[in-house]
Amino acid sequence: MLDVTRHSLAAGLLLLLATAATARGQGSDDPTWQSFLGYLRDSPPANGPLEMIQGFRKDQVVRGAAPEEADRRLNIVLRLMRERTDAWPLMFDKIYASTTPNFSTRPNALLLAAVEGRPAGRALDVGLGQGRNAVALATFRILRFEDTDDTSDWDPQRTSLVRLVAQKQP
Repeated sequence: MLDVTRHSLAAGLLLLLATAATARGQGSDDPTWQSFLGYLRDSPPANGPLEMIQGFRKDQVVRGAAPEEADRRLNIVLRLMRERTDAWPLMFDKIYASTTPNFSTRPNALLLAAVEGRPAGRALDVGLGQGRNAVALATFRILRFEDTDDTSDWDPQRTSLVRLVAQKQP
C-alpha cells in the first residue's frame, strides 16, 4: 500500500512539474504575442494576412531584433494564431480597410445567379466581409437598405460594417 501511495505521489509530482514547465513556456510567448497585437493595432491597412505577418517580422528587425530572433518570434506568432483568436479581428479590420485587398471585391456569381429574376425580399448576409454581396443585392433591389425590417447584415469586423455603410450612401 505504501508503494502505491509513493508511486501516486511521484506521478502527481511529475505531472505538476510538467504542467508548470508547459505553462512557463507558454508564458514566455506572451510578450511576443502582445507585440504582434500591438503591431496589428498600429499597422496601416494591408492587402492580406501574409502581408501583415511579413510586416510584423520586418517591424521586429527594425526595432532591433536580429533576423534569427525575428524568425523565432514569427514562428511563435504563427503557432499561436492557431490557438488564439484575438489577432484575427485586428488583422481583418486592416485588410477590409485596404483599398487594394488581395481578394475579389466583385459579388459572388453563384449568388447573383440564384437571385436573378426574384422580387425584392428579405435577406441576412452573415459574415458579410467587405460587403460585396450585400451591395450587389441592393443594386438589384433584392435587399432594401433603407428599410431595416427587410435587410440585415452582420459581421464581427467593425471595419467591414463601416465600409458597407459608406457604400450604401448615394
